[in-house]
Amino acid sequence: METLKLRDRIAGVIYGVAIGDAMGMPACFLPEDTRKKFGWIEDFLDAPDDHPVHRGFVAGQITDDTEQTLAIAQSIIDEGNVTLEGIAKALLSWFESVGGEESPYVGPSTKAAMIRIKRGEDLTKTGITGTTNGAVMRISPIGVIHPGDFDTTLKDAELSCIPTHNTNVAISGASAIAVGISTALGGRGWDDILTSMELAAERGAEKGEKYILPSIKERFNFVYALIDASKDEKETLENFYNIIGTGLPVYEIVPSALGIVLLAEGDPIKSAIYAANCSGDADTLGAIATGLAGAISGVSAIPERYIEKIREVNKRYNFEKIIDGLTEVAIKNMNG
Repeated sequence: METLKLRDRIAGVIYGVAIGDAMGMPACFLPEDTRKKFGWIEDFLDAPDDHPVHRGFVAGQITDDTEQTLAIAQSIIDEGNVTLEGIAKALLSWFESVGGEESPYVGPSTKAAMIRIKRGEDLTKTGITGTTNGAVMRISPIGVIHPGDFDTTLKDAELSCIPTHNTNVAISGASAIAVGISTALGGRGWDDILTSMELAAERGAEKGEKYILPSIKERFNFVYALIDASKDEKETLENFYNIIGTGLPVYEIVPSALGIVLLAEGDPIKSAIYAANCSGDADTLGAIATGLAGAISGVSAIPERYIEKIREVNKRYNFEKIIDGLTEVAIKNMNG
């Protein structure tokens, strides 16, 4: 893939994560029907004043999903590759920057692992209880730096999960999304993307601490069936919420995220809108789905106003510099 086209896809991923995250932010984990509160969400909104997690957040503001994604990305850029210690250091630095144990929006698995890491425990053991969606929400840089390379993406996806989510189900979900992004950046079509994601979910489930939890690969098949059976987009989203789930468990969020990208036919903005209206862990759902859609369609498919809003509201992050750095690492990896 030529450099400009590769950068377009990588930018699609990074801005996709941020846009999906920010659009889902106000609808995340509300204790009521978000449709009654917001109607149909179609753009960035401020968080409600009584929001349980994001009180005070403004329209277009990213959350921990994008923050951790960028922390992982910067670690990869600085080190030139993925290392266990680099991932742990990046996450610990982020954790301390948002208030550590006192932060209201650090996920349960990540928080537990960070406490263990601060104690100096073995990094291969600190994440053995992590079965939620923290690892997959920040996995996109792993897929980005290995365009079309299934095996290396799978290996690094597992490595990035180990400090906080070293379990079969978390590695399965993270592997599926990372490989989906990698396959899309390799210029492959829908059939190859889905096949590679299914295989990655299966292979990832062989790794980590074993938990008796639903198979992500098999739940993909359930998603395909729901899309075929539903009458319209709103019914499909309701089925994702009620049947597949859109909450913290990784075996809910990953199949639903893939379903959203399929329903949106790879369109990043449609993916962000669908995720926000699907409710549940809406910001994480949006980050995962829109990042994958961005890999498929590229940043050129995202209207500039969404990108401008993300930059304007989140000035502390240099998105373009991170995209350039990831592109350099990806080119280096492609050239061996």
